[in-house]
Amino acid sequence: MSEELTMTEMAGQDILAEVLQRNSSLFQSPRETQETKDLPEGIQTCVEASTVQVFKTMCGIDLTRNERIDGRCDAFNFDASGIVTITGATQATVAVRFPKQLALACTNALLGKTSDRIDEEVVDVIGEIANMVVGGAKERFAAPNLTLGLPLVVTGSGHRVLMPPQVNILSSLFSSASGDCIVEIGIKPSADSRE
Repeated sequence: MSEELTMTEMAGQDILAEVLQRNSSLFQSPRETQETKDLPEGIQTCVEASTVQVFKTMCGIDLTRNERIDGRCDAFNFDASGIVTITGATQATVAVRFPKQLALACTNALLGKTSDRIDEEVVDVIGEIANMVVGGAKERFAAPNLTLGLPLVVTGSGHRVLMPPQVNILSSLFSSASGDCIVEIGIKPSADSRE
């Protein structure tokens, strides 16, 4: 039994690696870039465009951006969040927040796996999607020397992603047939803007 499980896990990882390799060219030549002069809005625009592209290309899920909120959005209950940090000339944290239904739909699309709970494979998919969203945004955003941190995933119904009070938080709300999601971006003010 444990050997079968190991084979299933290995097959899932192989499929995910193949899909990621096949689609790696998505972020090689960005169609649009955003100048750094309009930092918060520029980052948000790039993250939104990347989010829509990643969900469509990798998962076959059409996302529609509904609205932007200046600040956190606590009006929805989420079951998992993929979090990636950006360091360098710009410092930010991006959290892609999923309801269970959307997380399972993405996992089914990427791995061909049907599940009724958020398990390790679903967590891996959430982390990879967050990583691709932020990687695609980085390529669109015309800022030098940016580095992405390793993706982290937080699970649990109704969990919160808290950022320091000095961080400027921008939230983008998306809807899809598989559920709504939110992308929260916490941008650390530059030394220039604090003077």
